[in-house]
Amino acid sequence: MDFLSVGSGLIDEKGYYIGTDEDGRAIILDTFIKSSDRPNSNITISGASR
Repeated sequence: MDFLSVGSGLIDEKGYYIGTDEDGRAIILDTFIKSSDRPNSNITISGASR
């Protein structure tokens, strides 16, 4: 399974604009949201500049 090619976009109601995924969908992340699929605020950002 190759997670680097998976793109789902991520738009939280409030948060910081991180950029876009490979399909052009916005990534807006609120690092203070805690839920069963986001139990902590640790993030890793990787990508290429344009």
